[in-house]
Amino acid sequence: MKIIHAILLMLFTVAFFACSNQTIESKKPETQILVDGIGNDWEKYNLVFNEDFNIVFGALNTDPTLYLMFRFNDQRLARMFASRGVYLWLDKEKETGIMYRDENLFPNPGQRRNRGDIQQGYFPNGTFIVQKKDTVIEQSLKSYPNLEAAFNLNDGLYCFEFKLPLNSTSPVTFISDDNELKVGIELAEVSEEVRSQMEQQRQGARGSAMSGGRSGGGRGMGGRGGMRGGGRPAQPKTDFDGKEIWLNIILNN
Repeated sequence: MKIIHAILLMLFTVAFFACSNQTIESKKPETQILVDGIGNDWEKYNLVFNEDFNIVFGALNTDPTLYLMFRFNDQRLARMFASRGVYLWLDKEKETGIMYRDENLFPNPGQRRNRGDIQQGYFPNGTFIVQKKDTVIEQSLKSYPNLEAAFNLNDGLYCFEFKLPLNSTSPVTFISDDNELKVGIELAEVSEEVRSQMEQQRQGARGSAMSGGRSGGGRGMGGRGGMRGGGRPAQPKTDFDGKEIWLNIILNN
């Protein structure tokens, strides 16, 4: 039962983007931007706030480099990003992207996890990898010295930061001819493997509950009538589908 609660809490439905667009006008940074996932470097710049999803976006660029940042204060959303995986797509065809995921959030087979631990605030402890459509090999960002990415928690705010090359010969780059880019942020859907594990856990818990109900439904507890009267507690609603938002970034000249 504890494992079920742990998984459900990580997949619990929160208000999130279904399929929307946001336009960001990029500016030239006045000072060096540190990609550390803290976001203090962005305080002096105009940021775009999406009031529906409570996420703040920012973009800065020099001639060879694009900096991206988005931050929020919802720990449930942070766990969804970390457990299911979040992608930063560099092209509309989703051929190249950067993915963040924390493999430590799902318990290993036979490992039990305390519900209280799951309800605590998530502290980023995952990894970034490069995703390319033409390869099945997941490569670390260390293989691309001109790429930087960070995810951190600071003063209650979760912050993603990225440093990406513009118009370079790197295998991972933006090619811009009209000073406008389109970037996608996608929350991955729940895999079939995880869905199957959840269903097995649910069925096992349902069997245990039915067995316990038959053995413990004595006169003092109201018997079957007490069970009907109390009803079964509502289960959290889960959302297995992937969701995404696309940013239209206008580069500074």
